[in-house]
Amino acid sequence: MGEFDLPVDVYRLDETEVLRALETRIAGLHSTEASERLARFGANRLPSRPGPTWLQRFLRQFQDPLIYVLLAALVVTVALGHFLDAGVILAVLLINALIGILQEGQAEKALASIRRMLRLQTQALRDGAVSGHQYGAISGSA
Repeated sequence: MGEFDLPVDVYRLDETEVLRALETRIAGLHSTEASERLARFGANRLPSRPGPTWLQRFLRQFQDPLIYVLLAALVVTVALGHFLDAGVILAVLLINALIGILQEGQAEKALASIRRMLRLQTQALRDGAVSGHQYGAISGSA
C-alpha cells in the first residue's frame, strides 16, 4: 500500500483534497481502474492477528484477584513448612489454569466457526453506481 500521499490526519482534509490524494472522483472508480488497483494493492482485507500462544494462555489464567490470594497462601504455607497443604493449593491452581485454557480454546474455536459462517457484505462505487460485494472480493466488475 502506501502509494497515496495522505497525511496522518486525513480526517482534517476536505473532500476535494482526499479525492485528489486518492486519485479518484466523487462517482467512484471506473471498473478498469478498480481492477488495476486490486492487482496492484491486493484485496482490501484487514490482517488477521495470530492467536495467543499456549504459554500466554496459561499465564493469563493467573490474572485474577482470587488466584493472587491462592498464590499468597501457597507462599505462606511453603514458608511454614506445610507442604501437603501447599501441594493441594498448587494442584487447585494448576487444575484451574488447565480448565481455563480448555474453555478459552473451545470459545476461540466457536468464534472461528461463527466467523466462517458470516457473509460480510460491502458496497462500492463503480462507474457512478453503487454495487454490493462480498467482503474482500471487491474488484472492477459490478
